[in-house]
Amino acid sequence: MSKKEIPQSMLDMLKYTEEEAKNLTRKQRELLCVGEDLYNYKMYAEVVKAAHCGYLPKIGDRYVFAPGGTLIPEECTWPICVWALAPMLPFFYMYYDRIRAGLDPNDMWMENVKCADIGTDCGGFGSVLFKIRFEKIDEKEKMKILQSLMR
Repeated sequence: MSKKEIPQSMLDMLKYTEEEAKNLTRKQRELLCVGEDLYNYKMYAEVVKAAHCGYLPKIGDRYVFAPGGTLIPEECTWPICVWALAPMLPFFYMYYDRIRAGLDPNDMWMENVKCADIGTDCGGFGSVLFKIRFEKIDEKEKMKILQSLMR
């Protein structure tokens, strides 16, 4: 796979110089070679359990992320909370790895994540459990997202 060329659209979007692109590792090249396929899915983090959270989430409330990890506030159903968002970062790395390998991102072995508040039983204040899922987006939405990244 590392012999494949990185699509010019990816190099342009990331603004790599020729020298920088030449010095990428094999794994970096493999990831960039899948090109715009990296932008085929949105990530949803849906509340499945909550206790004592000050934002009062309801089961089914969600955060929505564009491909690449950008939060889409207008599609989220409750307030943005850094305690909730921070533990979600590893799911984006796992997503990239699955796309690089040509695998379905919804088949990750781990699909749940808790907010960073440790809960009342451990000295915190509350706790929220999210289920992570990925949803394929259509070509029109994908192009809109890619264009917003290239501004």
